Amino acid sequence: MFSLPFTLSVLFLTELASAAETFHIPLQRRAQQTHDLDYYSAAADNLRAKYSIGSAAGASTGRRRAAVENIPVINQGTTIQYGSGAVAGSINRDVVTMSNFTIQNQVFLGVDRLQSGLLDGQTSGILGLAFQTIASTGGVPFWQNLLNDDQLESPEFSFWLARSDSRGDDSAPGGVFTLGGTNSSLFSGEIEFLNMPGSRPSYWLLPLQSVTVQGESVSIATGNSALSAIDTGTTLIGGPSDDVARIWAQVPGATQAANSQGFWTFPCSTDVNVTMSFGGRSWTISPEDMNLGAVTTSGRMCAGAIFDLNMGSNIPAGSGPSWVIGATFLKNVYSVYRANPPSIGFAELSTAAGGTGTAPGSRSTAGAGSIVPKAGLALALSFMSIWTLF
Repeated sequence: MFSLPFTLSVLFLTELASAAETFHIPLQRRAQQTHDLDYYSAAADNLRAKYSIGSAAGASTGRRRAAVENIPVINQGTTIQYGSGAVAGSINRDVVTMSNFTIQNQVFLGVDRLQSGLLDGQTSGILGLAFQTIASTGGVPFWQNLLNDDQLESPEFSFWLARSDSRGDDSAPGGVFTLGGTNSSLFSGEIEFLNMPGSRPSYWLLPLQSVTVQGESVSIATGNSALSAIDTGTTLIGGPSDDVARIWAQVPGATQAANSQGFWTFPCSTDVNVTMSFGGRSWTISPEDMNLGAVTTSGRMCAGAIFDLNMGSNIPAGSGPSWVIGATFLKNVYSVYRANPPSIGFAELSTAAGGTGTAPGSRSTAGAGSIVPKAGLALALSFMSIWTLF
């Protein structure tokens, strides 16, 4: 479905210094852009397609961070759309090397045809971080192969996703991706791990247990209707129609956006304060992350970052996660994804990462070496389980 004929060994990062079993990838962001509600509506449609919630038969990811330590990592800004003819090619098997990590017979998807505007800049590929059960190729994803081959010191990878800053240049930091452990300089206190439901992991999933808005508890559906995909490849937060409506009902002046499926607007002068809990402690989402910016010429009404994931869908409920939790939430925590046992952990951000916690130092849970990048290479990291080269 996706890919391109590829006969040479895939040495993604060929001019790299020695690295230990854990390494940290600084993420780089593209110049900050202003988007209107049509842009976010299109992003929502792509997200519905990704999780088989909308009518499209493909998948999408929010444009997120990417990279390996000191490797240029691109924040794609907008969603990346897959499926529906967006990319095409052939399945390949070859040597894949990243720093000192090497898999001899990695299955991946190479692209020889892709939709215009799918990827920007010098992005060289997409590295999937979900489980084999949803891999488009059916092959074992690169990170799982590394784990199975005992190349990782710890069965974990972790993310710090940084907020935008005012510089608006391509060198602005976008966060850090750590493979094989965590970076203790980026979080404070203990990591709260929550076991994933089910016995056959696919996406990284947790049930959403509770939500508060403006300090008041909001009633949300339970059971399968609360199942949430925790996804660094997604920009916003999408949820079931009734739950999203109850959330915005707690915000004075909030109303459904005209002609924009699933979105709500609210007075720009209002700080929207939301917390979410997935079975442990409640985590606060900054009002800054809840506000997508003004959507009226007067500048009085702003778009909210939680949208109705079911709006416009013709796929029955229960065919995919009911919630998709993206960077709107994840920028407020340090998140860790553990393969054994399958679980997701959250921790307070350190002061070094823009949080209120203390910065406990710069040591990672496993040793990390420096990596010198080959010029012009970049990786796009996604929780879609695909590997794409073009």
